[in-house]
Parts: sequence; C-alpha cells; structure tokens
Amino acid sequence: MERHLTLETLARLVDESPDEREAAHLDGCPQCRRELDGLKEQTQVLAALPSVRPGAAPWKVLERRLEAEGLVAAPGRPTRRSGAARKTAPRTMAWSRLAAGILLFLLGAGVGSSGLLGTSGEGSGWAAAGPGGIESLLASAGALSLAEAQEVLATTEEWHRLALEQYRERVMAEAGEADGHTGDPHVRYALMESLLEVGREALWAAPADPFLNGLVLNVQVEQDAARMGMTATAPDRIWY
Repeated sequence: MERHLTLETLARLVDESPDEREAAHLDGCPQCRRELDGLKEQTQVLAALPSVRPGAAPWKVLERRLEAEGLVAAPGRPTRRSGAARKTAPRTMAWSRLAAGILLFLLGAGVGSSGLLGTSGEGSGWAAAGPGGIESLLASAGALSLAEAQEVLATTEEWHRLALEQYRERVMAEAGEADGHTGDPHVRYALMESLLEVGREALWAAPADPFLNGLVLNVQVEQDAARMGMTATAPDRIWY
C-alpha cells in the first residue's frame, strides 16, 4: 500500500510544483489532495490579512527608550550608549547590588545557633558597621554620580564576598564541620535551606547578578549532597 505524502512534502508543494511521483500520487489520492488544498487556502487567507502594526505613539515611546539605552541608533547616528544611558546603567546596577548586599548582611548575620533566620539580634548592628557603612550609602544613593556608583558597586561586591564567607563559617560550625567532620546532614540541610532563602531574596533585588546566581546554585548543590547524606546515614527510615 502506497504511503501518503508527508506534511513536509505537502507544505513544500504549496509553493512548488510536484515532481512526477508526487503528481501521480496526488492524482490518485483524494486525502492528500484535500490536505494540500487546505494548506494552500490557509496560506492565501494569511497572506490576505492586513498588516498589524503598533500605534504611532507607543512605538515612538519605545523607540526613544531604546535610543536612550543605546540599543538602537537614531537616524544618522552611530549605535553607541548615550551619556544619559551610561549614567543610568551604573546607578541602576549599583542600586540592585546595594539592595542585594544589604539583604545578605541583614539576613545573613541573623543565622543564630538554632540555624534559623532572625534568631540572632546581632544582624542589623553588624551590617551597619560593614565596610563603608550602610547608613551613609543609603543617605547618598539617591543622587549617585558615576564615580560614586562605581564605588558603591565595588563596595557591595566586597560585601557579597564577605557575606558568603560568614555564611560558610556559620554553616560549617552549625553542621559540626569545623574540625573536618561531616556532622549531622539534617542540620546541614536545614542551614542550606536557610541560606537559599537569603539567596533568593537577594536575587529578587538583583536577578542578573552572576555572584548571587552562582551562590544559589552552589548552595543547591550542597543541599542536594546533604539530602543524599540523610538517606545514606538513615537507611532504617526507608520502609520500602
């Protein structure tokens, strides 16, 4: 029994003439002829549809926004970031990193002996005494110059690094790994979950930050390892 023409072949025949074998099959196969006629009709209907374009006002607004960001060039201008765009981008990045850094320090320092966020009262005080002082940065962040934004960026990057070190030290101590021992994987899992909450909060403020994305990814890997350790150290809990 001869096979029907494939959909790819029928789609090609909408704009092309069939070869001898395809023409012979179409002559003797009503089903393939109906499918080909349907495809041709749909193509004609779609081609006859009016062109749909956005309104003039919204498109002009979008075009000006793209030009301001340096993503497209105005007629007669080279494509490059304008001065306004260069000033806006560092400030936006500085604000997002500043918010992420504050979240990491305020919440990160709050991991107390119980391994839960907010159980220690030392968080806000320690964070306020961090490099550069958060209060002074918050007071001036609303009107940052380019140089100031770069300084904030460098400072918050250092905060990120210090926050990660502080967290790892606390996690290792809580999980009993200060002396190189594995410790209780259940405690480690809970602490990793706490760290994940902080990382996700920081990512909400700076979703494109490569440091924070890497931090969350590494914590997820360590949490998976702790989950496997929980299974390996407690086989009697698996009833099956």
